[in-house]
Amino acid sequence: MREGHEVAGGRVDPVAARRLFAASFLALFFELLLIRWVPTEVYYLGYFKNCILLATFLGFGVGCATRFSVDRLLPFYGLGVAAFVILVGRIEDLVKIQAFRTGEVLFPQPTATGVEVPILGLLVVMFVLCALLMLPLGRLVGRLFSEFAPLRAYTINVLASLLGIVTLIALSFFETSPTWWFLLFFLPLFWLLRRDPRGVIVTLVSFVMVVVALQATRDPLEFWSPYHKITLDEQPHELINSRMLMTNNNGHQVLYDLGAERTRERVGRTERAWAAFDKHEAFYNAAYRIVRPKSVLIIGGGTGNEAAAALRNGAERIDVVEIDPVILDIGREYHPERPYDATNVRVINDDARHYLSTTNETYDLIVFGFLDSTSRLSSMANIRLDNYVYTYECLERARTRLNDDGLLQLGYYVVQNFIKIRLYQMLTDVFDQKPLAYANVIFFTGPAVEGRTHLALPGMKQSLPPDDLEAVRYATDDWPYLSLAKPSISRDYVISLALMLVLSIVMIGIFLGRSAGERFRSEASALFLLQGIAFMLLETNCINRMALVLGSTWIVTSVAIVFVLISSLLSIAIVRRGPWPGVPTILGFLAASLVLNFFVDVNSFFGLPRAAQIVIPSLIVYLPILGSSLLFCRMFQGQQTGAFYFGINLLGAMLGGFLEYLTLVIGIRNLYLVGLAVVAALAIVYVRSRTTQEHAAPQLATAAGVSSRRSP
Repeated sequence: MREGHEVAGGRVDPVAARRLFAASFLALFFELLLIRWVPTEVYYLGYFKNCILLATFLGFGVGCATRFSVDRLLPFYGLGVAAFVILVGRIEDLVKIQAFRTGEVLFPQPTATGVEVPILGLLVVMFVLCALLMLPLGRLVGRLFSEFAPLRAYTINVLASLLGIVTLIALSFFETSPTWWFLLFFLPLFWLLRRDPRGVIVTLVSFVMVVVALQATRDPLEFWSPYHKITLDEQPHELINSRMLMTNNNGHQVLYDLGAERTRERVGRTERAWAAFDKHEAFYNAAYRIVRPKSVLIIGGGTGNEAAAALRNGAERIDVVEIDPVILDIGREYHPERPYDATNVRVINDDARHYLSTTNETYDLIVFGFLDSTSRLSSMANIRLDNYVYTYECLERARTRLNDDGLLQLGYYVVQNFIKIRLYQMLTDVFDQKPLAYANVIFFTGPAVEGRTHLALPGMKQSLPPDDLEAVRYATDDWPYLSLAKPSISRDYVISLALMLVLSIVMIGIFLGRSAGERFRSEASALFLLQGIAFMLLETNCINRMALVLGSTWIVTSVAIVFVLISSLLSIAIVRRGPWPGVPTILGFLAASLVLNFFVDVNSFFGLPRAAQIVIPSLIVYLPILGSSLLFCRMFQGQQTGAFYFGINLLGAMLGGFLEYLTLVIGIRNLYLVGLAVVAALAIVYVRSRTTQEHAAPQLATAAGVSSRRSP
């Protein structure tokens, strides 16, 4: 039934096309919803950078490849979603997570009163549930997919996916809550079930259950930024007038009142809360005990504590860079000193690294705030929001933005000593002088303290690192993993990846082992599997590179994915025009583009005019994406069972997500070499499949001739 809904003249049955479009949008949007929402409620999943992505690819890919009917299940699908939402909303109240024994440090759970569960147990449960939730949607799309010619179905799917990502961009821009996300998820489900009264009623009840569950766990002051769920204390502390701001259920920053009035009230008070006041008063004013700056740049300004300190100490020009627009809005409305209302404070909503790379301004003081983030940039890339800020290249750029007598302050909440050593050694190398270090951990360096080894600061204890520190690897743009002791995948991450891989193999075996048979073990399956692996690796590096070109902001990540989909549409158009380019040509183009990206450093374009800084590296970065899309479309064009190979391709993308963790060992640039090896394997399989077809053709012709001679 390859073209069952294509009528005379190649026109498409609009009803069937709308059903495929709605199902594709439903699946893609739900995938994005799970990736966006689950780690905000289950905080510790943020440490498994792309586990939800891998689970959704697994479930959707297996579902597409099996294509079994979901007509009897679909009316009750909403109930499964509602049950999942209820579980996710309550899971951190019900269980106490046991942290890793090694690897990345986990911050403690704010309220841990339930049953103790190992973090890997949590991973297994959420991975399996997300995969199972995507399985019926994969089957639905797969069944509808098979009713069209492969490229026609793929075009509809890509257009629906494009609408899905644009919808999510709009929801993020307007800072909407998950209630709106689930509403837009349920709408196409209602439409698909519109002729089934029972299904409509059950789905409506399910939606009401979801809304009630979401509202029941909502905090009084809860905000949703494009990066986090943010909550704020409803009332300030009665003594020191501070408020705790939390992101994804974990403490993030405190809005402190360190103004003159509160300082006067401090005199003679002995309550415990004032100790926190004293500590932070000393920290935020420390740099101004060294210099009296007229111009200040604050990297990671948050809600305004650093800006308030600059104002208190007489700075005339203050630039504040903060990536999260909602945190800025909270600072404007709730910070007790109202620093962002000052006319000499310029607030810049941008990625810190991007601003440093593109500005020509210079400053007397540059302050790196506490930017440590456990949140991922995107589940499509194995980097954190702060990764490209604490690299050697970024510190070099910051040095060039200091005036001749300037000072740089860098703060980082250090849990592991090797991080302190790494920062100390990078600053020593960049500034050609040893920085002044203070406990847990604040560094001062730059011309203002050149030649000084001791400096007494009120309320600050100086830390003097020994001269024989063991050398550690620097964090760089190619290996930006500040919180890793060395290039490696820790034992805990190896175990977690192995668990997910085993679960994936089991699920594939259960659902594809019998139904797919020989097709699953065919050379065609190998081709689509390898192409999926390559595509995911290339998309990952595309997002990593674009983060350097345009910044690690949510909009850059989203637009990067939009252009990946546009590359798919362009590839479809090229393939439909004729037989050129063929698979061998595309493979050559893809290999050449990978080699080009391996040797090109996107930082080298920052000296060009602004338009060229964006356009040239973007074109280079997207060449492998275009090549991979062309390859898929050309191979997909002639398939009789498009849905099956579409599913296999998604499973390949899932495997590519596993391989993406190799960047922790080999760095980001070398991932292009891994992609090149996958392309080489793909070329070998393609040549072998062509040879098999050529050998089979004469045998088929001979068999046909014998059959015709035997016919009466």
